[in-house]
Amino acid sequence: MRHLYYTLQTLLRGHGGTVEKLVSLTLGLVMGVLLFAQIAYELSFDRFYPNPDTLVMLRMREVR
Repeated sequence: MRHLYYTLQTLLRGHGGTVEKLVSLTLGLVMGVLLFAQIAYELSFDRFYPNPDTLVMLRMREVR
């Protein structure tokens, strides 16, 4: 929590570039969230196979 306080204090004291810093941080965070959302969408189970309706689950048991 102290780090957040010091970060805000530094942003408020710095007269030049505060808006640019906030815009660049916001854009970086948004791009990171979008990237992780796309990766989660690509790796989801339903999107892994082209025809998920045609999947069949087999249960095999070896008997000796």
